[in-house]
Amino acid sequence: MGWTTPYKSQSPRRQSEELRYFIANFTWSGPELSGGIREGFKVGTTWYLLAELAIAEGGNIALARPYQPNASGRFSFAIVVLTDRIGGEWSYKDIGETAGPCEDQAPPALIKKLSPIADPVGGKHAAEWRDRCIANAPTRHAEATPAGLQYIIPGAEKRQRPSAQQLELLF
Repeated sequence: MGWTTPYKSQSPRRQSEELRYFIANFTWSGPELSGGIREGFKVGTTWYLLAELAIAEGGNIALARPYQPNASGRFSFAIVVLTDRIGGEWSYKDIGETAGPCEDQAPPALIKKLSPIADPVGGKHAAEWRDRCIANAPTRHAEATPAGLQYIIPGAEKRQRPSAQQLELLF
């Protein structure tokens, strides 16, 4: 699929507003499934989002494939979102982990929160992507910030919250 470019009036004006955009627009609500984005991590121009869905009571558990839902019918998965800003326009492309995205810099903190893969055939690309992310993890450090937003600062020596000045440099 292609890239999405919202109208300028609906686009985040700063990169710091992007996660709020995804939370507002990546929400599912229906008779069998509901949920949305719970957490986000950003590396460069790529977002790694933690999505959680709940199967309605008595709903079809097959809707969770290839994931294993927990006892309450909830399951979580990753969405990789590429972003770009050109000529004042902001665009994004979202890719589910089951598509086996090329971008594999998701932090272990996100990978650990994902539901187990129950279907080894349907979840093959997701499993491979998770393995690549874990293999790439030692070279990065996640810096925690409020509201579940995480910034990845490559080459950070210490695990400390970035200063306001450092965050401004990122955006």
